[in-house]
Amino acid sequence: MVYLAYNYLPWYLSFPLILPSAGFAVALAFYRPNGKPFIYMVQAAIQYALGSRLYLWKHVQKPMTPENVVKEFSKDGGVPSLSDSKLKDLTWALDINQNVKRR
Repeated sequence: MVYLAYNYLPWYLSFPLILPSAGFAVALAFYRPNGKPFIYMVQAAIQYALGSRLYLWKHVQKPMTPENVVKEFSKDGGVPSLSDSKLKDLTWALDINQNVKRR
């Protein structure tokens, strides 16, 4: 690239092309970030730029304080609402009865 720019372009056009090309060639030959060849970093950058990304939302839970617990239970009366599924209602009732018998 440096040779072509130097021989076939005028100096004022070739100079801005020669510096980045020569710098990239020197980096490929001698620069070793983290002990690995520079080409691995170039490959990773290209894959990152052209690859698809998956953005995940990380939910941060608020710490539960006694005041928050009281507010939550006072909103719905402390009793869970009945669901459409009879099986869920039955399992909820069995869990409550088992917990009451253990105490």
